[in-house]
Amino acid sequence: MSSQLAILTSAISIITFFGGCLAFYRSAVEKNFANARDFNHVKNNQQQLFQNLHEISSDMDQQFGEFKLQIAELKGLLYAALGNNNHKS
Repeated sequence: MSSQLAILTSAISIITFFGGCLAFYRSAVEKNFANARDFNHVKNNQQQLFQNLHEISSDMDQQFGEFKLQIAELKGLLYAALGNNNHKS
């Protein structure tokens, strides 16, 4: 009877040990997957921010180019209205 109890106890402890090892491995794999997913989210967000900044910069360059042309036109109109032909560019 005591040998059967010892065998049963040993079997339960071995099963519990392997169950714990499996749970530890699964947890480590899930944590690794979660870290990789978080890193990819951060990387994708950074790429999207870079694209948005590039678009904003392009838009600002275009607007400043338009402003430069408008200022040149206004300057020409002002000189024409004043009748001053001796102006510097």
